[in-house]
Amino acid sequence: VEPPEDLVITNVTSRSGIVTWNNPNNLTGTLYGYSLHILNDSSCTREVIWKCTDCQGAFPNLTTSCLNAFQLTASSTALLGPQYYEAVALFPDTNYTVDVAAITGNGKGYKASKHLPTKEEAPLKPLNVMVKNITAKTATVEWSMDEVRPGQTTYIITAIGISPAEMRTHSVSGYFNRKYEFIDLEEYWNYSVIVQAYTSIGSSQSDPVNFTTPAGPAGNVSLFNINKGTGDYAYVTAVVSWKLPLVLDRNGPIDKFYVQQNERNEPIISR
Repeated sequence: VEPPEDLVITNVTSRSGIVTWNNPNNLTGTLYGYSLHILNDSSCTREVIWKCTDCQGAFPNLTTSCLNAFQLTASSTALLGPQYYEAVALFPDTNYTVDVAAITGNGKGYKASKHLPTKEEAPLKPLNVMVKNITAKTATVEWSMDEVRPGQTTYIITAIGISPAEMRTHSVSGYFNRKYEFIDLEEYWNYSVIVQAYTSIGSSQSDPVNFTTPAGPAGNVSLFNINKGTGDYAYVTAVVSWKLPLVLDRNGPIDKFYVQQNERNEPIISR
């Protein structure tokens, strides 16, 4: 039997779509019903069978490979009129295929097919944000998502340090990629990390998680100067002065300094 006519899919959302069609042209024999399949790639996710309630003869034996199969009933008169089915409980951002075929005494006829690409959704907020493997310069951020994939997802991971440290921001593409390692953090610094999830529809943000990097080796002192001494012993003295390393170069608590003196051809003396 010919495929159904005028197969149309309308009112598509991220989770549903309305499927309509008419009976085949040049229909011969008894129309016992219709079969509708919703496929994701080549996998059948749903089958719906319409059975005639007042047709003469036995309904044909049909086999199915769908895990989700449903049956509906309709009168012979209703089956010859416009048909309507609302497909619900679909997944967002998924390119489904809808096949519809008429059922006669010879079984299923030729099918009519249309694509049903569902729309994206805004993501829910990332959950269970954890900071692991923290060193003086690095930290690994992991998180989870408690929902089906909402669409083409990008994550923005931001480590906000107390001023004057620069904010570190990096992106990770792909809904199932939920891990990022910062490699350019400041030593002995307080950070707050947040994870934001984005699709074309909207975004959401995790709760902040705080962490502190451990101390590292101190950087160079600042304003280091050596000047001649003054007074009677100026010719044999020198004045050495310096200030603490810049804030971002301290890398931890500083409780002492070492001064090394190296006279010509003499060992270095530490003080």
